Amino acid sequence: MAVLTASQLVDKVKAVANTATAYKLGTFGNKTSGGKRQWDCSGLLKGILWGYPDNGKYLKNGVLDQNADTIISKCSGVSTDFSNIVSGEIVWMKGHMGIYIGNGKVVEATPKWDNGVQVSTCANVSNGSKSRKWTKHGKSPYIDYGTTVSTPAPEPSQPVDDWLNRLNAEIARQGFSSYPTVKKGAKGGITRLIQERLNSVGFNLVVDGDFGKKTKEAIIVFQRNRGLVQDGVVGSNTWDWLLKGTKM
Repeated sequence: MAVLTASQLVDKVKAVANTATAYKLGTFGNKTSGGKRQWDCSGLLKGILWGYPDNGKYLKNGVLDQNADTIISKCSGVSTDFSNIVSGEIVWMKGHMGIYIGNGKVVEATPKWDNGVQVSTCANVSNGSKSRKWTKHGKSPYIDYGTTVSTPAPEPSQPVDDWLNRLNAEIARQGFSSYPTVKKGAKGGITRLIQERLNSVGFNLVVDGDFGKKTKEAIIVFQRNRGLVQDGVVGSNTWDWLLKGTKM
């Protein structure tokens, strides 16, 4: 469901770029330091969709907490051809994203150049200062571009929305602003949901909310099957795969 039109999104990110900002990983306009409001690249989009900086609430409007790589994976019309890009689209490179505002310009939150939310040049389209070449662009399911935008559907056999909604609600309840690192010794609702997800992709754990030896061993196997570092710790890369919920 669209939260904003493309023109509204463009106006809002331009407005943020015209205020005092600073880049800080894990923020979405929810914190300030030294008189500057803090954002990271994906947080710029999420924060605005959640209502920040004016009347924000974590996970507002049903918008999920996703990183840059997951955000582009959920976009429609993803392309490496920038000749057809329109205002309000997401521009992406590995681990980073911005929002195209038209006329060859992007608003992005980055520690590069001015260390904050700023207008840069999309080198795929135009020449100018603060130039960056992006890998792909696509349309966010949360933005109305004036055309029919298809939202990627979850795999039929997996209750993705219900699990994600419960996970995000639990993360918000515990006061986290992003997916936390979870490892052996952790206990509670987040661990319970991790165990549920592991079982949904083929494991057979007791869902007790206790991150013990068997849960760690299952995470290591999960990581091995997906080419991840096998440390038994649920960090950002492991979270990305858990959020996908796909069997191997």
